[in-house]
Amino acid sequence: MKLSVRSADLQKKLENLHKITKPKTTLSVLNYLLMEVTDSEIQFTASDLEVTLVSKVMPEEVKETGSVCVLADTFAEIIKKLPDCVLTITDNKNAIVIKSKGGTFKIPCVSSEDFPIGRQPSEENIFSIPSSVLANGINKTYFAIAPDSDRYRDWEQIGRA
Repeated sequence: MKLSVRSADLQKKLENLHKITKPKTTLSVLNYLLMEVTDSEIQFTASDLEVTLVSKVMPEEVKETGSVCVLADTFAEIIKKLPDCVLTITDNKNAIVIKSKGGTFKIPCVSSEDFPIGRQPSEENIFSIPSSVLANGINKTYFAIAPDSDRYRDWEQIGRA
């Protein structure tokens, strides 16, 4: 894997992705981001096995495609501190190398095959609901999360409706 990408583009996408990774987890691979490079885009996937976030970035140039799991916190912190410039990212066996005008950084990585990818929704599991029906349902159950002092008052109002 070898590509060039703007650091500002990466920074915007990584801000939310690395928040989903948990520093203390039973599966160490959940501390990583899955980075998949195709000819036209870079796709990052983060998961905690309950929630999976996917974000895509357009690269400047892709010389080699591939995929790898990169350590999320380290990768995000390095990208965050770099000035807006074009980065060259290269995959070695156990690390990715990021080259910029600010220096060269080496970040640990693991095989992309180790990353637990969540189930993708199929067409049969997708449904739509009118917003008015959803809003009505939320309004009828809102009392359950209201502070204790407001809970019973809201319940009385809903019961009268």
